Amino acid sequence: MLTSILCAIAIIAKRLPLINSIFWWIRIFDFPKIQIAVLTLFTIILAYVYLDFNWKFKIVLLLILVFSIVYQVQFVVVYTLLYKTQTKDSNKPIAENSFNIPYRELHLN
Repeated sequence: MLTSILCAIAIIAKRLPLINSIFWWIRIFDFPKIQIAVLTLFTIILAYVYLDFNWKFKIVLLLILVFSIVYQVQFVVVYTLLYKTQTKDSNKPIAENSFNIPYRELHLN
């Protein structure tokens, strides 16, 4: 029973942000991508081990959960070292793209 509830929560938490709404209880699921992915991974393991449904239903549920975790991870992976950076290093300043602010020491007595 608990596994079924966790599966439903994982699926709903992934689907709710797809609704075009301004309500906070829908928009709040836009932010915890890593947490939802971990919950989904946990429910995939629990569903595979503990759910005693018809195999056709169990495979469909597991596929939905796998697609959910892939969808969540694609948003997270862009912020990791696994993803190629899109900006160039800025070790050397380019004169035409930089400016200097005159600096004067303040002498406080």
